[in-house]
Amino acid sequence: MHSLEQRYTILTATARKLGHDPDPEQLQRLRTELDELDRALDDVPAGERRYRLSLASRAANSCLTEAADRARGVRRAAAATVERESNDARHPTVLSPRSALADWKPGKPRDRGMER
Repeated sequence: MHSLEQRYTILTATARKLGHDPDPEQLQRLRTELDELDRALDDVPAGERRYRLSLASRAANSCLTEAADRARGVRRAAAATVERESNDARHPTVLSPRSALADWKPGKPRDRGMER
């Protein structure tokens, strides 16, 4: 069986490898494991070992929080894309702010010919 130090190290390494769009179920499992490790940390007497373990706990918590933020950002971006596409479908005659035509600026006819 691994020591607390090794378990925190493994948990932190796993959290760092979650990638751009982490699985929410895996995040929840890792968060539960961190909570279990932190409960075990309460039994460690005060001293240098407890201090090192508390730093490892903070590092693991930070990695898991960053992964959760990335997952939340990916879900928000996907929801915004769906909402924008839905809005474009409901209002086909109105240009979406993200539409390629929305960036078109009329200019002199000669300038538009040069762009082509």
